[in-house]
Amino acid sequence: MVVHLPGGDLEVDWQEDGYVYLTGPVVEIYQGMVLEEWLLQQYEED
Repeated sequence: MVVHLPGGDLEVDWQEDGYVYLTGPVVEIYQGMVLEEWLLQQYEED
């Protein structure tokens, strides 16, 4: 599958084993961290 984005095309390859590979141009626009506590809280709210 190819996703057309303003920065260029992104190829998405979803493998049968559950892995997803993204191939295309790369430009870092953000760097951050997700705390485990916050992530677990998101699942508890659902």
